[in-house]
Amino acid sequence: MRAVNFIGSGPLSKVLIVVASAIPQPPVELSRVSSTFTTVTFEWKENSDNGGAPVTDYKVYFDQGNSLLAKQFFVEAESTTYLSRQHRQSNLTKGNWYRFYVVAVNDAGVSEPSDTISLLAATVNE
Repeated sequence: MRAVNFIGSGPLSKVLIVVASAIPQPPVELSRVSSTFTTVTFEWKENSDNGGAPVTDYKVYFDQGNSLLAKQFFVEAESTTYLSRQHRQSNLTKGNWYRFYVVAVNDAGVSEPSDTISLLAATVNE
């Protein structure tokens, strides 16, 4: 585009590309991969609705073994890269249940929390 007035036309303006996007939908299908007495590992799938912008990060939250803790008070375990879609939590107490949820992040913001998964810190026969 260029500005035009009674004197004439101005120079062309720079092109600005705007991509409209929204926050992504939360990850889905959280499932246990493995566990030991002190470690649990789980994975998830990317939601097909990323809000129109690529998911750039996932954040994992958990209750630190406090089953009375409301979801909004879970603490961040760690961020993980987009390609990982798996989380391993170590240094857990044998026999305790731990609840986790995951959020997706894109340029527009952070998704709502995923469904919660409850995992037991124990060796489980496959």
